[in-house]
Amino acid sequence: MTPAGDQSIATSRLMLQHGAGKFNVHADLEKFVVSKGKSAAKDDFAQVLYNRGLLNSMLGTEAIRTAMKKFGNKR
Repeated sequence: MTPAGDQSIATSRLMLQHGAGKFNVHADLEKFVVSKGKSAAKDDFAQVLYNRGLLNSMLGTEAIRTAMKKFGNKR
């Protein structure tokens, strides 16, 4: 983020570059998806790009959930 002086007060950032560690969500995915043969990405499971996609999906889902809570379930 480029420094913006006083205008940058109360800004927030999200870093999408993260390691390929395994977390609780990976254990659930392993148990309910990968081990049952429902994943096309078996070789890439829990790798950096897989995790990035997982995080992006979570952010999109939470954005939709927040919008629906605020505006209702309109079509």
